[in-house]
Amino acid sequence: MNIRVRALANRQFYDPEAVLRRLRAVEVQVARSDTPDLIRRLRTNKLKTEREARDALLFAYGMGRAVAGKVWVAPGEVEDCDFVTKTQAHGTEFFSCVQLKELAPEDRNSKQTLGDLVAGLANLPRSDTVLAIRLNRRGQIPFAELATVRVPFAELWYFWSAGPDGNDWRLYGDAMGSPALYEFQYPN
Repeated sequence: MNIRVRALANRQFYDPEAVLRRLRAVEVQVARSDTPDLIRRLRTNKLKTEREARDALLFAYGMGRAVAGKVWVAPGEVEDCDFVTKTQAHGTEFFSCVQLKELAPEDRNSKQTLGDLVAGLANLPRSDTVLAIRLNRRGQIPFAELATVRVPFAELWYFWSAGPDGNDWRLYGDAMGSPALYEFQYPN
């Protein structure tokens, strides 16, 4: 086992389904309170780590549907990754470093476009890291545009909430390979 894989394997991994279930219970309690909207949506700078951890959990849970198996997640930055995923196939563990980006909600950055976001990544050095982009906007998903994007990452995946209640989710990727659309439900 090489040093990088050993370092990744020694991280604390979580079952995204179990953690997302616990988070949903907290979300319901917070929604019933008079907590300010930005805090409820984890949109403050102080809550960025929690927001990114939740996105990592959602991505890993959706990837579990794509690979038809359990994908575990270790939130938190390491090397050039925002989080690490782990899965097993044929008795072997596989690890992926994932870089997380977000097309922010309109009320947080109305001028940002998917093209702008991707253009900012195009000149990065080649990497074996997976890029996961959370599309956090309402509206039509531009599948034709998503499939034409090329970035210097090993894979490119998009994920988003497909409904206003956050129960229906979609995962699209690998957009630079043979992309497919996967549907999944937030675990209850």
